[in-house]
Amino acid sequence: PENAHEHRIATEIVRKLLHDASLEIRRRVAEKLAWQPAAPLELVVELSHDDAAVARPLLIESAALSDAELIEVAHQRSIRHRLAIALRREVSSEVCRVLLAIGENEVACALLENPGARIPRDCFEELVDRSRSAEQLHEPLVQRRDLPVDLAARLLGWVSTALRRDIVKNFAIDPATVDAALNETIAAIKSEFDQPGAP
Repeated sequence: PENAHEHRIATEIVRKLLHDASLEIRRRVAEKLAWQPAAPLELVVELSHDDAAVARPLLIESAALSDAELIEVAHQRSIRHRLAIALRREVSSEVCRVLLAIGENEVACALLENPGARIPRDCFEELVDRSRSAEQLHEPLVQRRDLPVDLAARLLGWVSTALRRDIVKNFAIDPATVDAALNETIAAIKSEFDQPGAP
């Protein structure tokens, strides 16, 4: 159709103009496109791979970007791009899995603090294990209402007293489970020290 042909020509002209445009101009264009679900996809995808300051509004707001396109950006671009993706109103389980597999705790915290992030159980398990040595994950995990109860109980072994209270209150964990989790953690620590070659 003629309109589609004209649309493609106009999109290509804008792409060529943006190629030589300043970062500030590209950022302004990205901000306008972020709120347009029918924005030219080629342009949205190209700008989503741009400098993080340009890509950010699109990665957070654009409904034009598919999971596959978000995953490609996550793999190819910087932590600032991944943080923007983690702030989307909804983050699918597939996108969550890719973001978390990269292993950046700052991105993990952003996802945990986003109620629209659909974090799969296996990713929760990995985050709970990672939190043994990453204190910044403690509170975001405890405040996550969809954290499975058995994983919340596991956290009891190494989070602060205040967060233990929150876990018991928010997840309705009985005292016996608390004691079992603490005993399991003590046994695990003792086992590490009993290993040959342990200091």
